[in-house]
Amino acid sequence: HKASNSSSDVLQESSYDDIKTINDDRNFKKIATLINKINKEKKISKLTFSDNPSEKDGTKHGIEGIGKEWTWIKMKENPNLESLKQSMNINLRRIKNKYEQEERPYKLPTVWIEKLLFSNTKINKDEVEINFSPQMTSIIGGRGTGKSSLFTLMRGLMNIPFKSNNIKKEINKIYSSREGILDESTLIKIFFYMEGDYYLLDGKGEEPPKLFKKNRDNERFILETTPDVILNRLKEQVEVYSQKEIFEIAKESESLIEIIDSDIKEVKEIKKDIEELEKEYIEKYSRYIRLKEKEKDHVLLKKEVEKDKETISEIGDSNYASLIKKEECNKNILKGLEELNEKIDKNLKTIEELQEIEKLSLEKNIDTILNPMIKEINLELEKVEEIFVKIKEKKEVMSNLVIGSQWNKDKIQSSKELEELKKRMVELTGNSDISVVMERIEANSQKIAILESELSRLDTLEQEKETIIKKIREKREEIKRKRDLFLEKKFLGTEIKIVSDIYRAKDSFEKIFRKIIGKETEFESDITKLTADLNRGLILTNVDRVIEKLQRIEETEYSVRFKSLIKDLRPENVARINLILPNDELKITYKANSSPKLINQLSAGQRTSIVLSYLLSRGTTPLLLDQPEDDLDNKLICDLIVKGSLINKEKRQLIIITHNANIPINGDSEWVVVMESNGKEILKKIESDIDDSVLVKEICEIMEGGKEAFKQRDSKYEIWAKEE
Repeated sequence: HKASNSSSDVLQESSYDDIKTINDDRNFKKIATLINKINKEKKISKLTFSDNPSEKDGTKHGIEGIGKEWTWIKMKENPNLESLKQSMNINLRRIKNKYEQEERPYKLPTVWIEKLLFSNTKINKDEVEINFSPQMTSIIGGRGTGKSSLFTLMRGLMNIPFKSNNIKKEINKIYSSREGILDESTLIKIFFYMEGDYYLLDGKGEEPPKLFKKNRDNERFILETTPDVILNRLKEQVEVYSQKEIFEIAKESESLIEIIDSDIKEVKEIKKDIEELEKEYIEKYSRYIRLKEKEKDHVLLKKEVEKDKETISEIGDSNYASLIKKEECNKNILKGLEELNEKIDKNLKTIEELQEIEKLSLEKNIDTILNPMIKEINLELEKVEEIFVKIKEKKEVMSNLVIGSQWNKDKIQSSKELEELKKRMVELTGNSDISVVMERIEANSQKIAILESELSRLDTLEQEKETIIKKIREKREEIKRKRDLFLEKKFLGTEIKIVSDIYRAKDSFEKIFRKIIGKETEFESDITKLTADLNRGLILTNVDRVIEKLQRIEETEYSVRFKSLIKDLRPENVARINLILPNDELKITYKANSSPKLINQLSAGQRTSIVLSYLLSRGTTPLLLDQPEDDLDNKLICDLIVKGSLINKEKRQLIIITHNANIPINGDSEWVVVMESNGKEILKKIESDIDDSVLVKEICEIMEGGKEAFKQRDSKYEIWAKEE
């Protein structure tokens, strides 16, 4: 094999030395030269076997060589001579040996869909069973035979997300009982493998599906009580693309870029880093805004302290203190006078009570003896009354002395002055007590000190915000570099070259901005005016200019409603606006020597071919394509879809709905399903391998270019010389 693939017609000894045994006297040079000549004229099938020597270079048979030489032959599940004949003739697709590739082809995918069963829909009643190959299955049929509905049922049951939001609502309507193909009694079953385990996803109508897993011990399906992990992985790993979805993805770069980036591990990690940086920026911006609000408080507090100090200065701190001291002293004197008056009043009351004592008198028969003494006693009692009157008079004199004293005059004057000062303080400060003002000055001064300590972080936060934005932009540039390197390797050796044009999707700025402010359609004039600068000069400079406009919204000429909307935005939304960067565009060179173009500048066929080229060059999990050949001519179908399928199906499951015969025939589809309709219901007419004569007849009758596709294949591989 090594010699037969030599680039030289004249073989050197070294070309076959390593395959010649020591005692071999056969003419290897002659044999190898002959094989090389034949192989150049027509690639031939080469089968490699081992004669199982007992030891290296040994002459006896044994077990030493078992499995060391092998040939992989793709045939029917139940092989026969006809399928072997087909394999030998279509050798490039169906025969591989250990010298052509180290690993055996067609490894069973870790995830693949085995079959779909459905019944009681609006397009069929009886159960229809559709089986799938783990490699490539083509679904064919005439118009109106329900081919696309198969994907709708599968996508709906597995909850596969859409890559294009433009058709999401439209497809969701189809998968519903009210407007679509489901009925309340609709039954849908999908059997699939995931990492060696066998599952059944069972759905009824629009109810949430149930997941069952086959028990390896007793071969029974057991209900999964926690199905979310498996269902989420299934949703993430199975890809479904309708023709419309491919067309929508091809219309602009953003959806395709999202798909591409999801395949680059490093880019996914960088995007996570950007998400964390954005969260950090939003948190710092919110802190910054809170501090800016405190900055206003700081200004107000400083003004209040200055005003209070000016008030105290105007009133005169020392004069006020002197008057307060006098006031306190006078209050103490008045308190002493009040206590004195209370004591006098208390004594007067006691004396007054003595005045009520009854005077003494005796019976006549003894008055002669005590009469003189009684008179004296009664005289003394009369003196008590005189004392009461004198004390009362002296109390009055004392009161008059106080009222007429200089002390009282001074007290009245100082009280008057103090009252006037208090009135002035109320006018200036709202409080009549200067000590309260002094305490307020002290309290506010402490607040100012705390605020100044906090506000010292403003400059640091501003720098940190700018640093985060710089890091985000650097990471965006890193994503571009990683993506471009990935795409260069992906399309190496093809006529396609794709590079990223960073920040080129300027319209995305408006989309992101509208999403943040929650207005999809309003303020057309304002937003057009706002984003006008994006179309001039350096994009990042213009982005910064737009952000600056929003920060100075009051100074700019926008509608009152728009200004009000921007002013009322929450800090975190303002932060998100500050972080807006336009998305990247893809710049594509479609053929050698052509000039690079943005994807939306290419024709519909070119755009579709780019998307399909990429989809068929990636992944190891199921890929479902609905009529991918639309917008493509036969040459593009063969160059892109057929070639891509032949390569891609060796590592992933492909299920393709198609009207073009080149895809199942020249794509060498392992399994073909033919759908039909009786006018009321869709039916499965036949499903089989591509070499089945009945299936071949169906393909030729149903598919446009079916006979020509078989003839093309027959001519290429010189098989089936006569038309059947």
